[in-house]
Order: sequence, then C-alpha cells, then structure tokens
Amino acid sequence: MKRLALTAALPFLLAACATTDGGAPQAAAAAAPVTIAVTLDNFSFGPSDIQMTAGQPYVLELTNVGFPHDFTAPEFFAAADVAAEDAGKISNGVVDVPPGTTVTIHLTPAAGSYDLLCVRPGHADNGMTGSITVS
Repeated sequence: MKRLALTAALPFLLAACATTDGGAPQAAAAAAPVTIAVTLDNFSFGPSDIQMTAGQPYVLELTNVGFPHDFTAPEFFAAADVAAEDAGKISNGVVDVPPGTTVTIHLTPAAGSYDLLCVRPGHADNGMTGSITVS
C-alpha cells in the first residue's frame, strides 16, 4: 500500500523539481508579502523603528488615529520597488494619511538606513520621527 502511494505521488514530485533552463530547479513561488502595521498618533509613530529585510515584499499599513499626519521617508521610497497601483499615494517621498484612515503601500525595500518623520509643522520637533532599517 505504501508503495502504491509513493508511485501515485511520483509524477507530482517530478513536476515540482522540473527545470526551465536544463539545470537548476525552478525558484519557489514569490515570497508572500509581510504586513507591517504602523500607527500615526499625535506626535508618534508606532513602531518608530521599522525593521525590514531587503528583497522581501511588504505591505505598509499606515493608520492615522490622531490629527492630520504623514509618513515621510523620501530616500526609502526612492530606493524601494513600489507597486504601480500604490505609486500615486506617494508624492516626493510623502504619504498623506488623513485622520481616521488607513493607507496601504505594497513595496519591496532596498537595503539601507532611512529617516522617517511627519513633515506637518511642529510634528517632527515634538517627536514624530523614526527610522527604517532594511538589512
């Protein structure tokens, strides 16, 4: 009975190991995106220090629970591969997140250390800053 099960599974196992270039097996399916929820509150980001892995797809889920805020990281967004459908949500490295809303950005980050802040008058001066580290 066990031999029959293995024999029946053999075509599926062989298909999983098929090659397209006559050499290396096909790459596994693209990694599923990891969601990072960031809360924009009155004068803070939560978390304020965001850690990511280069080449891993992410969904930044930016939720504003305070008064008007933005998520500003121009160097980060310039280096990242941002999904075409979300590129319009970013203007000069700034994502506006109106009060009571959530804005999602699908992207794949590039390695580096990036500054994060809210550019609304007085917000960064009152502590609404952070960092994004992609290793």
